[in-house]
Amino acid sequence: SADTAFLKKEPTERSQPRAFTLRIPVLCVLGFSLYLGWIFCLFWSPALFPAGVLGDVAIHAVRMAMTVAMFAAYVAFGLFARFFASRRGEVALRGVSLACCPLGCVAGLLPGDVGLAWHFALWVASGIGSSALLLVWSKKMVELNRKQVIFTGSSAFLAGSFLFVATAFMPAGVAFLSIALLPVASVAVACLDFSPALSF
Repeated sequence: SADTAFLKKEPTERSQPRAFTLRIPVLCVLGFSLYLGWIFCLFWSPALFPAGVLGDVAIHAVRMAMTVAMFAAYVAFGLFARFFASRRGEVALRGVSLACCPLGCVAGLLPGDVGLAWHFALWVASGIGSSALLLVWSKKMVELNRKQVIFTGSSAFLAGSFLFVATAFMPAGVAFLSIALLPVASVAVACLDFSPALSF
């Protein structure tokens, strides 16, 4: 019948599946991988505490102080979100990161007779710098689309884990230096990534 004739017609066009496309933010993946590698080492690498410098309880205590400092700094930075969202704020965050992050490693170079307060101060400063560096990369991540965020986050987590594991197979001195350079390298990549002259 005329009413059912249209049901017998073969569709002339079939909907084509949408192709999956992804523009990989190379510098963001690299820089965030270095940051996560730094964080993993900061919390769990024994290379940051040469034998005899601090006891187990003291090591846990300074790392706890660093964690509290990271959280407090993150909240404090949030109170001035408008400033840190600006170009000057970006530069300030990178400067704080570059100056403070490696101080946790500097604590491992202190002689054994130095007071515990110095270790606390340096690790607290490192926590503040690490929080600033997290904001640097968080600001970049929000500029990405959903696919890029998923890819960047998962790739950086895996690459950062690899960096952490890799330091376990290095000689103590090489591992110590490599860990100290992770946040420095991450800041350097951030400077490239935020540069208007480059696009990766």
